[in-house]
Amino acid sequence: MKTTAKSRKSAAPVDWRGLARKILPHAAIVLAGMLVVFFVIDRINKPMGFMTNEFHKIITFALALLAIYMAVRLISIDRRAERMAYKRRLRDAQKTQTDTPAASGASKSSGKAAAPSAGKASGRTGQ
Repeated sequence: MKTTAKSRKSAAPVDWRGLARKILPHAAIVLAGMLVVFFVIDRINKPMGFMTNEFHKIITFALALLAIYMAVRLISIDRRAERMAYKRRLRDAQKTQTDTPAASGASKSSGKAAAPSAGKASGRTGQ
């Protein structure tokens, strides 16, 4: 079956953030692997001078920048996930408190009786 220009889908825009999220960790692994290899070769054969040339300095600098960026990024992702989970727990707790029906006569006369039952109905423990 031949594909014609009309049957092809238009090219989707490039997701640079997603691409960077996938490429940067791999680049850090490659750079770190290169440094390990250079370190081992330098220990075996000192005259080659892998750990003293300008290339080594550039690789080390690039690895350091990548490591710092990825660490900051992971910290921000973790904090954002914690904030979202906290907001979700609050929203769920508020929703279970407002969704509980006030069918019993005791809950109409006293607001204190409805609050403990709402906590038990949600199935959540003190997190």
